[in-house]
Amino acid sequence: MKKSLLIYPLLALLIFACSDSDSSSSNLSINPPSWIQGIWINSELQSLGLRIGYEFKTDNFCIVQSNVNNCYKEQVALFSDADGDNTNAEVQENITNDGYSIDIRILGGTTSYVFEKVSNSRILLKNANGQDQDTFLDRE
Repeated sequence: MKKSLLIYPLLALLIFACSDSDSSSSNLSINPPSWIQGIWINSELQSLGLRIGYEFKTDNFCIVQSNVNNCYKEQVALFSDADGDNTNAEVQENITNDGYSIDIRILGGTTSYVFEKVSNSRILLKNANGQDQDTFLDRE
């Protein structure tokens, strides 16, 4: 009798712990803050004739290379699962009054960006692409 009293609570815990309602949901939307929206270019590279930077839209984040924009919203949508569990793509953002970070996971690989507001016309990209140096970007 004592064993059955112990088994029932454990069985109930196991059933509820494995229920579908506990499944994690992935975020697929990209929502940069208003202070960073626009096009930001590396002025040092632009002085060499290279237009390299980032564009932040209300619902997208893009890499700018010359006249070509490579946007993540479309990539995330392409690789998200049709059945809705989104195990192939996920977006995580952290937004403050003077900072914006975004982690984009596609097919198990994660690309991370951290931006800090320096002024209304300048932001700082922290440790871009694993480099040891930060990169200043100016509003275009």
